Amino acid sequence: MVFGSLVTMFWALSKAKEKIAFVPSCLYICGMLVVAAFALYPVVLPSSVDPAYSLSIYNTAAAPGLTVAMRWWLVGTILALGCFVFIYRLFGGKIRESEA
Repeated sequence: MVFGSLVTMFWALSKAKEKIAFVPSCLYICGMLVVAAFALYPVVLPSSVDPAYSLSIYNTAAAPGLTVAMRWWLVGTILALGCFVFIYRLFGGKIRESEA
C-alpha cells in the first residue's frame, strides 16, 4: 500500500491532477504510520537510556474509568453536531437586498 500510493501520488502530480494525488498522499501517511506501529510493537516509545524505561502497550493503557468519559464525549459531540446542523439550516441561504 505504501509503495503503490507513493507511485500513484507522483503519477497524479505529473499529470497535474492535485485532487487525485490527495488520496494517495493520505494513504501513504496512514500506511507509514501503520508500518511504524507494527515495527515497534509492543513498545510504544523506546527509551534511549535503558530498555526498562520504555513505554509498552501494557504500561501505557488507559484506566478503565476513561470508558465513562468516552461515552459522555460521544454524547456531547453528537449534541454539538446536531446544534451546528440546526443553526446552519436556520441561518442558511442567501440574503436579499431588501432584507439587509
